[in-house]
Amino acid sequence: MVFDVAVVGAGPTGCMAAYTAARLGLKTILIEEDKSVGRPLHCTGKLTARAFEEFNLPREIILNSVRGAYFYSPNNTLLTVSRRDAESHIINRESLDRWLAEKAVDARAELLTGKKCLEVTGRGGLKNLRLWGGGGLVEVTARLVVDAEGANPTLLKSVGVERVRAFVEGLQYEVEGAGYERDDYVEVYFGNRFAPGFFGWIVPLGGGKARVGLCVGEKAPYPSRRYLDNFIKEHPVVSEKLRGAKVSNRYGGWIPLHGPISRTYGEGLLIVGDAAGHTKSTSGGGVYFGLKAAQLAGVTLAECVETGDYSQRGLRRYEERWRATFGREIRFTSAVRRFLDDLSDGELDSLFRLLSTDEKFVKNAEIHGDTAYQSRLLKPTILTATKLALKNPSKLSLLLKFAVKGLQSILR
Repeated sequence: MVFDVAVVGAGPTGCMAAYTAARLGLKTILIEEDKSVGRPLHCTGKLTARAFEEFNLPREIILNSVRGAYFYSPNNTLLTVSRRDAESHIINRESLDRWLAEKAVDARAELLTGKKCLEVTGRGGLKNLRLWGGGGLVEVTARLVVDAEGANPTLLKSVGVERVRAFVEGLQYEVEGAGYERDDYVEVYFGNRFAPGFFGWIVPLGGGKARVGLCVGEKAPYPSRRYLDNFIKEHPVVSEKLRGAKVSNRYGGWIPLHGPISRTYGEGLLIVGDAAGHTKSTSGGGVYFGLKAAQLAGVTLAECVETGDYSQRGLRRYEERWRATFGREIRFTSAVRRFLDDLSDGELDSLFRLLSTDEKFVKNAEIHGDTAYQSRLLKPTILTATKLALKNPSKLSLLLKFAVKGLQSILR
């Protein structure tokens, strides 16, 4: 049997790609290396509220809704940002993945689990996928392939496409008995002692339950578990909130940064989601843009099947579309991540003191802040900083210092 499309990876991005392709009439197979869709977990599960509107996601997967955030600097200077309405939802990721997989199957995609794709071969027409799992070696033939393997794709090398090179390692505990400030505010903690190269977090689930985790950069001298245990036991703010809390689950994974990869298409191939570097380098979030990329991939695949054009020229439309839709945001968050990584803890403390006492900045963050489209805060921030410098010449040198570092991050 020859499929029009083979999608490798049944995370939310792969499921959406398979659903879109199948809904548009393509004979589609969705391949997942694990036996169950949605497991093991790798995600904090914070998803922008706009995703529920755009993709008609079921509200039953929502565990909690948040409308604000507490940001703590390395010396625990607090910056609070809030919104009138819920800006994000904390979701059950396993339920999301399974719901999307069921949508794909309902659209007549075939789901094959427990099979890992080892390689893709073939040129100029049909692709052969070699799968290994329970029952031995299996081969699947398809005209087009979608790589939705996630942060650690194995297929890209076999098709000659370069993968993402920068990562952070994330680890998260689900705990009970947490004493966080509010159910509807997430908490974010910066500082190289506890989370070098990224940050730590407390994400409330309500009723004293929370997801507590952090990510560390590749240059961190110790594994993430050592940092997370220290974060929970030794952080002056976190340790008090989690005193007596009990860990009920542990999971983690790698998050690609500074994407996207140089090219997200090849001969008969499209790359979506984490495998393509469709993640925000500021937060590590990738579900929302991954779903958008998957839809665009499905539409492009349908066009290619209709015209019989499986060449790179035909598939290039996919990259043009996603770059026009959210490419600016990926680039922007990468520049912001470089800027933050270049700051010492002392400089980050100074930045927090500067911003947390400026009511105009906080108001702009509340009005323009958007976890999905973070670049919308850039212009009002620059305007506020300029006015602040004019009114407070004593802060001019500090603002200029941050401005120079910001420009260097953009130009790198």
